[in-house]
Amino acid sequence: MGLPALDLQAKSAPLRPQRFVASSAFFGMNPEWFFPKQDGKLSNAMAALQPHRDDLTIYSQLDHPGIKSGHAATHSFLSGVHFQNAASMPDGNITLDQRISEVVGSKTRFPSLQLGRASTVTSYPSWTRSGAPLAPMTSIVEIYNTLFVEPDAKSKAEARERLGRGGSILDLVNNQARRLQGDLGYEDKQKLEEYFTSVRDVEKSITQSLEWNDRPRPEVKVTYADEPATFREALPLYYNLMALALQTDSTRAITFDIADFGGPSGLDGVSSGYHTLTHHGKMEGRLEQLKIIETFLIDEFASFLKNLSEKPAANGRRLLDDTIVMFGSGLGNANSHSNRNLPIIVAGGGVNHPALQKAASEQKTPKPACNLFLSILHQLGIEDDAFGTSTGTLIDS
Repeated sequence: MGLPALDLQAKSAPLRPQRFVASSAFFGMNPEWFFPKQDGKLSNAMAALQPHRDDLTIYSQLDHPGIKSGHAATHSFLSGVHFQNAASMPDGNITLDQRISEVVGSKTRFPSLQLGRASTVTSYPSWTRSGAPLAPMTSIVEIYNTLFVEPDAKSKAEARERLGRGGSILDLVNNQARRLQGDLGYEDKQKLEEYFTSVRDVEKSITQSLEWNDRPRPEVKVTYADEPATFREALPLYYNLMALALQTDSTRAITFDIADFGGPSGLDGVSSGYHTLTHHGKMEGRLEQLKIIETFLIDEFASFLKNLSEKPAANGRRLLDDTIVMFGSGLGNANSHSNRNLPIIVAGGGVNHPALQKAASEQKTPKPACNLFLSILHQLGIEDDAFGTSTGTLIDS
């Protein structure tokens, strides 16, 4: 499907909590399976989404102008900006989740969460306004403990002391840096301002951590005490923890990076590495294995949507209605190392998706993916005039 003209309740304050989740597939998705055919039918690899068609839109003809270099540019998925070009942009290469976190992050224990199996900076989907990459937590046990295991009194006291000490050091370094400001040239002042932005980010994080340090963590009915042995076992656990984090209002902005297996795949019929299979060269054996992987990714994403649709939110709504959920990649076709025509799904969020699907089939001209991101910000009540490389919202572009 092509690009719809969204009616995302722009320029009006939302009545719902502002929640956002993005699953980023580092190796992209095979376009032959991902995008619906002209008759609107989903491929077998995407069939698990069929029960959710009223809650989602599949986009085509969206990408980031000027972005290329294959895997090395995948990190630009949620920003539209390569980190090497961040200095030339008004807001750097801040990603969509972090812009949302700047607005809603103070309302929850964790301003944002970064989860996944990323192993290199080029696969990190989250970047701050100051250009810092945010490494994801990869351990299921670590994520569970961070979200739901209550530290003992000694650990809380140590954390309070450590956070206070960090704040004092930042004050000292910040004061010293400001004394240097008057002697610097324009470019150096720009660099120093980037440094101040980073310091402010850390200060806000410390302040928020101190405020939440003595508040009890939410209780949940599940326990994760062991690491999953395979990729097949791990993926649904990540999604389960993400759903619990949203349901307990522990955070309202989450990114999930789906990179390589990090061990055995556990998928029947898959004997090669994920990366190797994405460079299939149209070899039938590799394509068959890749289809197993990508079908599994979509199946688990669909299960996540089902989970959110079954969890209640305020005023009788579903948690899915209060959450904009995205699946996609900064890589269009890994086989050709193309960053064009990015695979993107947007679900939930109280959006009229059937109307969007109808409009989507009418658009043939590529548009900046950041136009969609700006529309999402407006849907969440964040009235920015631009985001990344946007040329407007999807309504006026």
